[in-house]
Amino acid sequence: LVKNTGNFPDNYGLTVENVWAAWVSPTQLENLNPDENKHATLFVTIPDNANPGDSDNVTVTATCEENENVSDNATCIVRVGSFGVEVSILESYQENAPGGNLNYTVRVSNTGDFDDTYELTFADNINGGTYWEENISLDNSSLAVPAGENRTTTLRVTIPDNAPPGTYDNITVTAASQADNTVKKSASCIAHVARLSISISPGYQ
Repeated sequence: LVKNTGNFPDNYGLTVENVWAAWVSPTQLENLNPDENKHATLFVTIPDNANPGDSDNVTVTATCEENENVSDNATCIVRVGSFGVEVSILESYQENAPGGNLNYTVRVSNTGDFDDTYELTFADNINGGTYWEENISLDNSSLAVPAGENRTTTLRVTIPDNAPPGTYDNITVTAASQADNTVKKSASCIAHVARLSISISPGYQ
């Protein structure tokens, strides 16, 4: 936005100073009356080799045609955005008897600057016996999450009927960005097979 703060109509030339490729259109604002303003558009091309978090200061200067000593400028910052994700499981530990069901709430947070969709996978690491993969499922195989927001899904576990009491399974859920496959995070929870409790009543006769 360029405003004529003088007392006479004037024309102004626009120039750009920065490191990355940038230009302004139009480069000339003509016939601005006193107190009148006009807009120009700044374009910036981010280099292909720029890394997330890199930035450039871009300065646009407006110079009066009638008197080149009359000028003013404004600066903006252009930053390379990034993709990000965090994963948490709200219930870190649960237990049930063989054949019982356990439900875990998985929260996926988009910590990046852009909307993203995350692919969800799980893996288990049991401390004894056979793996429970066939007894584990996620309600969603992917979640679309706007930037700065989070979404949840449910991890469902059915403890095998033949699981020995005291056995536990460490289950890890991973969320991977579909926009940038180097961006991924994981969280874990434990599913424990409850030990049987036996009591005899009365205690004696």
